[in-house]
Amino acid sequence: MNQAGSLISRREFGGKCLAAMAGAACLSAGLMPGSAFGGDLLSASEPEMPMRKFGNNGPKVSALSYCTKDLDKTGWDPLERAIQLGVNYIDTSPLYEKSEEIIGENLLNSRERVILSTRWSTDGTASSENLIASFEKSRKRLKTHYIDIIILDDVSKITQLSCVGSRQAFSELKKEKRVKYIGFETHTNQLELLKDARKLGGFDIVMVSYNVYNYKDMAPIIEATGRRGMGVLATEVVEGSEKEPNLAKRLFGKRSKSIPISSIRWALDDRWVSSVLVNPKSREELEEFVTATEEEE
Repeated sequence: MNQAGSLISRREFGGKCLAAMAGAACLSAGLMPGSAFGGDLLSASEPEMPMRKFGNNGPKVSALSYCTKDLDKTGWDPLERAIQLGVNYIDTSPLYEKSEEIIGENLLNSRERVILSTRWSTDGTASSENLIASFEKSRKRLKTHYIDIIILDDVSKITQLSCVGSRQAFSELKKEKRVKYIGFETHTNQLELLKDARKLGGFDIVMVSYNVYNYKDMAPIIEATGRRGMGVLATEVVEGSEKEPNLAKRLFGKRSKSIPISSIRWALDDRWVSSVLVNPKSREELEEFVTATEEEE
């Protein structure tokens, strides 16, 4: 406890020292403090974003991930703030209106700080040539030499998981070090598809809908998936609670002062969830979501 404001905590002291050293380094390099990554430095009073295990083979991932589906509406500012606060996973897609172009124009020096994923759409019959061509278009829009993760978009049947074209394309791109990991997103037939994916093998990551109205069925299969070494991104966590607010309040109990915060904390309590994917509509909403990663008092 501070006495008359004269003492500061060890964390605050360390933060101030780091900020001072970083500022001095920037000035010596001819930069304004905070400009090296296109934004302000994280201040000592702001929480440090928790990092979590991303499957057996993946990198460390931030507790929150950023969906750029509405980036054309929100602009770059909320995503820039997310990166400043330690969010390191950015989910994009050719189907997200101008998302890849906006990221490519603005990411600049922050590229090595983040994990970029984009998506392939396939009904199970796409050729490797077409998928590689789609990858190249995304890569050029993103203005990057490589993309960390390819996600098979909106998978609803096993033929999409077992698509020969996507497996051949990924193998070729990985061999050339243009992509590192592959995963898939699913909202329907989730239980069956996660079982199928474990049998098929070869997937590093899965994005699944996980929220208050499906958790009883999903929690065991998510654990089984995590135990097999796959990273799990939980989607529709906040949206699910907002659709079923009464159910959410009963589940969260005293923690339900804010449905979005309570929902994110609830999902992150599951050790097999690597990260929660959020789609903030503004800088302010993003900052609210980030508070959900802080330790509860």
